[in-house]
Amino acid sequence: MIDFNDLITSQLFYKYKRNSMGIFDFYFNSLYSVNFLIYSGLSVLLKEIKNINFFRYFKKLNEIGFLDKDFLNYIKTYKFKGDLYSFEDGEAVGLKTPLLKIIGKPHECQLLKSIIKNTIVYSSF
Repeated sequence: MIDFNDLITSQLFYKYKRNSMGIFDFYFNSLYSVNFLIYSGLSVLLKEIKNINFFRYFKKLNEIGFLDKDFLNYIKTYKFKGDLYSFEDGEAVGLKTPLLKIIGKPHECQLLKSIIKNTIVYSSF
């Protein structure tokens, strides 16, 4: 599942910053007064990244009309080519420590943002 805002942002990165590199750090923001969390979701995230497939949504995204044809053709065959650094599932992590870091082209990293939130941030506590 991907947030439409992440698609739009990724398209802008693709259009204007296609050849640049970016670093995305993901932190956990707690509503509770805790100092650490138990990291979880890495195995699910890696599976999601490996199996990501926008082709099944291509027709609907094309019908919506917000995305350029060039970008739609790009995500049709999207595969993440960047680097991912992470803790292992089950490790205790301090709240001010990045849970996960991805390095790559900003448009590639942005497409993973929703997936990371849904698998790492929401499953770690």
